[in-house]
Amino acid sequence: MSSINIEAININNYTKIMFYIWIIGALYLAIKSIYKQIIFHSKIQNITYIVTDEVIIKSLQEQKKALNIKRDINVFKVDGLSSPALIGIIKNRIIIPIAQI
Repeated sequence: MSSINIEAININNYTKIMFYIWIIGALYLAIKSIYKQIIFHSKIQNITYIVTDEVIIKSLQEQKKALNIKRDINVFKVDGLSSPALIGIIKNRIIIPIAQI
């Protein structure tokens, strides 16, 4: 009987250890992702320009209306990116490469 209890305790200990390893890994990845987003945001903040092209602004307004989005979403152009991006959680922004405008 005591060997069964020891095995149950060992399995319980391994489960706790694996859980803590998983939590540490998840926290590491979350912190790394947030750090990279902050670095990316700080790099592009000084090189973005607001889009004034009426066609793009009108298209955005139509899509917002079709999708029932009420928040303001600004569109910026930037040199140095190869594809468009959506950044921001609270203050959403669409970043479009200058080459694609």
